Amino acid sequence: MTQRATIDFSTYGEGKLFDNNYYQAEGIVFTGRTNYWAGYIQGDAALTVHKPYPMMADFLIPVNSLSLQYAAGGQGWQDVSLTALDINSQSINSVSLSYNEYGSAGYKTINLVILSRPTYSFILEVISGDGGVSSITFSQTPVPEPTSLLLLGTGLVGLMGLKRKRH
Repeated sequence: MTQRATIDFSTYGEGKLFDNNYYQAEGIVFTGRTNYWAGYIQGDAALTVHKPYPMMADFLIPVNSLSLQYAAGGQGWQDVSLTALDINSQSINSVSLSYNEYGSAGYKTINLVILSRPTYSFILEVISGDGGVSSITFSQTPVPEPTSLLLLGTGLVGLMGLKRKRH
C-alpha cells in the first residue's frame, strides 16, 4: 500500500532558523546547508533556497515520487533543477523548471516520478534567481520483505502442482 505524505512549511512558522530534523517524524531529514530560513515568499510560508546553496534532504524510507511547490523570491529568470538520488547518491531522475517571473505568478509545481528504482534523497538546486519551497509531497511504497516473497512463491508452486495433478 502506497503511503503519501505532505510537508507544509507553514506549520513551522516564520522568520527563524530552520531545524533540519523538525520533520523527521514525517520521514524526511534536511541535510547539507545548515542555514535554511523559514519565511514568507509570495504570501505563503516557505523554506528559502538561494544560489549556490541547494536544498538537500534524505528520506527515512525510500520514495517513488516527489513533488515540490516552488516560488520565486523576486522578479527575473528562475531556473531550478530537482534531482532524485539512489542509496549510493547516484542520480535516478532529474527535472528542470525555467520561467521568467514578472509580478506575482505564485507557486509552480515541480513533479518527479521515480519509476526505475526508489530514491533515498533529493537535491533542489537554484541555478538562477532565488525562491522558496512551501511544501513537499512524497509517496512511499513499502518494499516486500524476502520472507513474504518466499511464502508467495511457495504458494504459487503449490497451486501449479494442484493444477497438474487434476489434469
